[in-house]
Amino acid sequence: MSVVKSVAKINPVVGIVISLFAMATAGLVIKLSNSPALAIAFWRLFLTSLFLLPFAAYDRFEELRNLSKRDIAILTCIGLAYAIHFSFWITSLKYTTVAASIILVDAHPIFVAIGGRYFFNEKITKYGTFGIGLAFCGIATIGLGQGAVGNANFIGAMFALIGGIMSAVYILLGKQQRQKVGIISYSFYVYSTCSLFILIAMLIIGVPVYPYSAKEYSIFIYLALVPTILGHCVCNWALKYVPANSVSVMLLGEPIAASFLAYLFLSEIPIHWTVVGAIMILIGVYVTLQYGKE
Repeated sequence: MSVVKSVAKINPVVGIVISLFAMATAGLVIKLSNSPALAIAFWRLFLTSLFLLPFAAYDRFEELRNLSKRDIAILTCIGLAYAIHFSFWITSLKYTTVAASIILVDAHPIFVAIGGRYFFNEKITKYGTFGIGLAFCGIATIGLGQGAVGNANFIGAMFALIGGIMSAVYILLGKQQRQKVGIISYSFYVYSTCSLFILIAMLIIGVPVYPYSAKEYSIFIYLALVPTILGHCVCNWALKYVPANSVSVMLLGEPIAASFLAYLFLSEIPIHWTVVGAIMILIGVYVTLQYGKE
């Protein structure tokens, strides 16, 4: 597997491994919170935006000011997709296990491949078709297994799946935008608009923005600094040096790490249908990433 595209001062593969474990802690920490899902999502993204603000403002937002109105509109749509993704995924953790939730939301490369075929005319090989089909069988297996456990678990599985689909949406929308703006400016704008959309949803639904306990605020800060900045942002930085497919394949370890942490600290043991479905999804995603495109 070819990994390095250009020279970096820090080994990007090390960065990816660190980001993987940082992101893997998100599900566990969210499970420890008693706050509403939308509040967790809002504070996570709002605080991330605040932490990134000094770096984004360093050049007086020159990168963002140089973008066209169309580019800004697309970035705003990416922020909306992020908002839907985080809202549904975090809500899913209120209903189902970390293992089921993470594996379903991490099935997004399948939807990226399908979207690339229909919106960017990217051809899918027969191996890619097999991988997508196998992953969908895995999704169905987990969904039916969760449904057998109870309605709440099934709802959680469906919410996680919606979160995965929205991940694919913001990845597809960001294909060209990431070439036009740096990672700091891109992340700052997307996370800021994302938190704004979630705030609007909270005000409409009636979810309190504040106050929360010191424990809850410490969870919000952790989610902003570790899974988001150290996780997502570092992973996006690594894409400058490592082929996207290689990064995606390495990140298949996230649901495994997240499930292990949930077992270790929450005593969550996935039902056998979740394990079977997860294996099918991971193999399907791997085949699609490695052999799916001509």
